[in-house]
Amino acid sequence: MKNPKGKETLIAGKRYDTTKYKRRIEKDLVVGISFVGDSITSAEWVHPNYRDIVEYVLKDRFHNSWNIQVFNNGFDGSTSQDILKRVDDYILPLRPNIVIYEIGVNDGAFQVTVETFEDNILLILNKLKTVADYVYFVTAPLSLSDKINKRYKPYLNIIKKLGVDSEIPVSNLNRYFKYLNLGEIYTFMSEDNPVEGLRKGQLDPEHPNILGNAYIAKYLLQDIWGIDFDVKKYMESLRSGLKYPQY
Repeated sequence: MKNPKGKETLIAGKRYDTTKYKRRIEKDLVVGISFVGDSITSAEWVHPNYRDIVEYVLKDRFHNSWNIQVFNNGFDGSTSQDILKRVDDYILPLRPNIVIYEIGVNDGAFQVTVETFEDNILLILNKLKTVADYVYFVTAPLSLSDKINKRYKPYLNIIKKLGVDSEIPVSNLNRYFKYLNLGEIYTFMSEDNPVEGLRKGQLDPEHPNILGNAYIAKYLLQDIWGIDFDVKKYMESLRSGLKYPQY
């Protein structure tokens, strides 16, 4: 995918050929997709979120609502250490065909060292590859907080490095969001969040609203499945009350 400045945003690996999943669906076989990550992935605080949108578009494009199964393996506040502890019991038994792993900012917030972070991601990746055909890494979106962005940078560099070394595609939300109006995307008010030094009622600088989630969906649909998604058309039809929003 290209960002508004014309630069490639898939920063490592190559887009996988997912046409075989169309054939699986045509043969009445299940395609399982696991979204793994932290609160950006769980997105229980915004609806529709990007997982909802991706699922909606895939079922629409493949004309099948039964055989595409989407799993929410997002754990609010989790670090790579938490994911590593839970991958065997929570994710591997689902045997997903595709894993989309959004690697967020919490490791830095909870002072997981960059070295431990790298080791954890490699261990998680090796476990995921025992069941999944395809694994994608997704970076955290750019935050409205300079402090969070600066803290995330060394972890972001590790994600890029591991993507190249392991030939895992990395969808770089962090870079893509640089070309968006973040003030339109970060509009939620925070709950008390002592880890980030936020008080209840302050602007939440890292959890995107519906518009931000629509942009994340657009990015992933293009990078992973090569599907175009018009955010403006989707948001307009969503606001109009259409049962099946256009995109």
